[in-house]
Amino acid sequence: MKRSLGLTLPEMAVALALTGVLALGAALLVTQGARAWQLGQVLLEAQTDYADLRRHLGEDVRRARAARVENGGQRLRLEGAAGRVCYYLEGGRVYRDPRGGCRSGTPLTLLEGYAGRFSAQGRSVRFVLTRTPAEGLTLPPIEATRRVLYP
Repeated sequence: MKRSLGLTLPEMAVALALTGVLALGAALLVTQGARAWQLGQVLLEAQTDYADLRRHLGEDVRRARAARVENGGQRLRLEGAAGRVCYYLEGGRVYRDPRGGCRSGTPLTLLEGYAGRFSAQGRSVRFVLTRTPAEGLTLPPIEATRRVLYP
């Protein structure tokens, strides 16, 4: 009997099918890894935004004598001994205007796509900040209380 050095058609079909399954599995692993990395980056940037916003808002609220919410919860004006400060949401970003005009502020968030609402009651200020629903990221509310200064 003569032995052939090549592969038969069924052997080639099986080898090709196994190669295809392995390639598909590898592609799925790579795309899932890339998605996980991308979501991790968004979460990291959102946490950075949240920490910066919490620090600025907390400092300003503690120094303020009065807080007023405007524009359906989209603006917060703080008045204190050092002057007025305004926080506002515009175009999916949070801004801080140290002049109090709510027009030419500095963005406090790196990412866009935020929504939120300010509220003030008594000495307490609350800001609920969320990201787009597609990401499913809800951040805990930022709460700050003004100091009571005794004469």
